[in-house]
Amino acid sequence: MALPSEGRTTIRSFLTDEEIIEPTSDRYASATDFWTAYKNPKPQLVLRPKSLPALQKTVQYLCASDLDFSVRSGGNNTSGAKHVQLSMSAFDSFEFDQDSETVTIGAGQTWGEVDRKVEEAAPGYTVLSTRVPFVGVAGSLLLGGMSWFSGEHGLCSDPHNLLDAHVVLPDGRMLWASTEPDLLWALRGGGGNFGVVSAFKVKVHRCPQKIHAGTIAFPKTAMKAVSQGLSDFMKRCTDPKLGAHVIVMNFDPPTDTDDVPQPGIAIVIFDSHGEEHGRSELGFKWAFDIEGAVDMTKVMNIREVNEEGASLRSLAGNTIMLSSPLVDTSSIGPDFVVRIAKFYEQAVEANKALGSGTLVVLEVLGKGALTSSGGPNMTAWPHTKPQHVLQLVVGHPPGADCSQELALGLLEKAPTQICPSHKPSEYWPAFINGSQDLDQIFGPNYERLRHIKTKYDPKGRLNKGLFIPPF
Repeated sequence: MALPSEGRTTIRSFLTDEEIIEPTSDRYASATDFWTAYKNPKPQLVLRPKSLPALQKTVQYLCASDLDFSVRSGGNNTSGAKHVQLSMSAFDSFEFDQDSETVTIGAGQTWGEVDRKVEEAAPGYTVLSTRVPFVGVAGSLLLGGMSWFSGEHGLCSDPHNLLDAHVVLPDGRMLWASTEPDLLWALRGGGGNFGVVSAFKVKVHRCPQKIHAGTIAFPKTAMKAVSQGLSDFMKRCTDPKLGAHVIVMNFDPPTDTDDVPQPGIAIVIFDSHGEEHGRSELGFKWAFDIEGAVDMTKVMNIREVNEEGASLRSLAGNTIMLSSPLVDTSSIGPDFVVRIAKFYEQAVEANKALGSGTLVVLEVLGKGALTSSGGPNMTAWPHTKPQHVLQLVVGHPPGADCSQELALGLLEKAPTQICPSHKPSEYWPAFINGSQDLDQIFGPNYERLRHIKTKYDPKGRLNKGLFIPPF
């Protein structure tokens, strides 16, 4: 259905021409450049309000209309809409308060932009930004917000880190969420279900400037050695200053041959103690000592560490399905990484096109990352166990002969295939698809979330991404 002409006329009554991006505009492609191609239905208009009054009128109009619309911050997990996309990219404010050690940041920025501003305005501090720079502030923070420093300080959405949020509600009211405590509680892990956030007030933390981090690459023949070494490391490591990403994917450059893609292995390490500790027995010596290891690590500050993840942006534009199950340390046995590699091989066996867009990242988190909220009822998402995130990505290039049903089927089976003890409640709510049960994921908090959804968005107009249905 085409956007009605009267709708366009109404929109132009409260937004300027510069705030409206048509498909014919040279700004349209970048404004609708989604992380995953299948979530982008090419909206008929992109609205980019540049002021709070303009945002207020836009949100109120869209929520009162019958138009299909979505809200976009960074665009990594945004489910698109056929009529209107509301872009928050103009909301890029930044204010550092030394006395309270807080920053107030516009919700339309990427974390890379925020990292650069913190480095300039508040040297020696860090915000709990995500570990890749192209992720949007609002989308990630409203679903937890994981940082390399989360082992020490918890999630960015925990009550001691996310202090307040300025919200435009579906009925057009604007307020700071702290004035309505149920709303602020729901924003701490409940996603964008309750209003459109224009700014967040978050805590910043002092941090070291000489972090030992970067990639250790391994030959494919080292898969078993890495799997065993990681299992041993996980059993003994309780240091909140350490973290790692174990990545299984095809690292080989594309070829024109009929060779079947094979899983490779690499580890991104993080040690905020510094290089001496990072190379020691207490750090990652076990990984450096594996035969064939290629050391690409170095000493960096946190902005530089996060920038190392920018290369993952190359996956953008593929048709990608994602899921983020959680796994216990006790589940990461000697063959855990080998089972991840087996999952990759089975995906490629099912359809060779999946070889270039499928990967698994085991995000090794410090104990405090998921246990610092203060209890299961303190935030919308009741994270209380010291677990790790298994980022599952099943994807292929656009136009490849591969069905969405096949990819989703592989994704649905993967958690128990890799981790047989995995339970349906154990998911990070950032990448939710139809196979997951929100009642189990949010547990005792789900009914409360639905009541809050009914209060603020009774018609369920904010319904993209993680959707909490109203009663």
